[in-house]
Amino acid sequence: MRPDSNRPGSFGRKELVMAKNRWFASLGSRSRHEELEPDDYGCEQEDPGEDSASGEENAETDELDQPEPCKELADGAKAGGLVTEQGTEGESRSLQVPEDQGLVWEPSAEDMIYSAFDASQPANQPVDLRGRDNELRTLLGAVLYRRNHAFIAGLRGSGKTSLLRVFGHLADRDGVVVVNTSCAKDTQFGALFRELLEQIPYSCVDPDKADLFESRVEAFGRDGTPLQAVTIAAMVEYSQVVMVIDEFDRVQCEEARADIAATLKLISDRRLPVRMVLAGDEASFVDIIDSHPSLLRHVTQVLTKPLEESAILSLFDICSSRSGISFSDEAKDLLVRTAMGSPYHARLFGMNAAIVAAGRGSKVVSEKDAYTGLAHSYQEWASINPDDATVFRRIVDGWHGNPARFVELSKALVSPKGSMSDALENAVPELRDREVTEELDAFGGALVHTKEGAVFRDGTAPQFLVALQAIGREHTRRKYASEEADV
Repeated sequence: MRPDSNRPGSFGRKELVMAKNRWFASLGSRSRHEELEPDDYGCEQEDPGEDSASGEENAETDELDQPEPCKELADGAKAGGLVTEQGTEGESRSLQVPEDQGLVWEPSAEDMIYSAFDASQPANQPVDLRGRDNELRTLLGAVLYRRNHAFIAGLRGSGKTSLLRVFGHLADRDGVVVVNTSCAKDTQFGALFRELLEQIPYSCVDPDKADLFESRVEAFGRDGTPLQAVTIAAMVEYSQVVMVIDEFDRVQCEEARADIAATLKLISDRRLPVRMVLAGDEASFVDIIDSHPSLLRHVTQVLTKPLEESAILSLFDICSSRSGISFSDEAKDLLVRTAMGSPYHARLFGMNAAIVAAGRGSKVVSEKDAYTGLAHSYQEWASINPDDATVFRRIVDGWHGNPARFVELSKALVSPKGSMSDALENAVPELRDREVTEELDAFGGALVHTKEGAVFRDGTAPQFLVALQAIGREHTRRKYASEEADV
């Protein structure tokens, strides 16, 4: 029920604004740009001597283990009067309490940047879905007009959930009932489908059968079968229903995966006004088809490939117009190369770079701001992925040879490819005549080997390896430039 300001006990607009202001008043201002510690890669310093074969190797590794690119680049984040715990005039949150007006809150420049880039949330409106026009048209045509199921396949951060949300928004506008759920590692078929069935409105069912529909849904439990699920879905008569299942690749139960595949097949065979749209990685799509090969006729695959450079630039432009912060050509070039076609990374890197620029009082993100933004982005990721961060640190420090080779390998693993071996050979030609196993082993637990090939355990990780290498190179360049200036 919508809030009604005239209804006793309800919250109207005035009350909601006052509640919001009280919440903001309880917030302590904090700095987004605390100086990074010497352990600037976001993982513990290690003694490489444990893994080295000689004292000479230990000495070389110790020297490699001490770079501080993130720290030096982050120094720029404090320039220009960033908000500290006490706040800085002109940039701090405006929390004023006039005696006659009560609390007044105004968003800071940093708040506006967070809102404009919205890196932590998927897109919800068509205007925010950049570079996915073809995928959206394919999805809408397949599901709404060809009456097919669909599977959106792609890496984490490639925009699958954003595509799902915009699809749902447009389908709903077209009169289609869209119900949604998301999977977890322990997802079971019965609980998953029960959640979807409970969201179907009674208006989709014959009024004389509404009570029967309700009782069947309530009786459908954890032990529910695909046949029982489809029997209930068959009661839908007066509307098209689309069931959206996000993060299907997280489901670890093989029986649950097989049951969902069986449900897709049963729905298609009965020609019900119900379709399912799933999102996950390419390996999950293969699992679905392996369960029922005939589903190839009934399921349309939509790939969220890396965005073209023009789409990423367009994304920066729209975020710039909303935040009031623009990007220099050098900054754009660096961030586009590092994002590698991922809209999530483009938003994250761009947001952190824009915050650095605003912190020094500038409306334009410089190349130096972009490097500092990458450093902050990497540190945030490393804090929640310490194991993978340690692997990447070793690679960039040269433990396994030239870091550039491994960066190219990581790019190959996330790029569109016919086969993993072909992609690796195209990225690093010298591997063409020998095995790539040794190179892949350098990634350790950061890579997971499947029947389709090697994939990153954290699908967002490759861009952070690229960022780390870029930070290291810039640190070295500045160090040499400083030494030459001293001479």
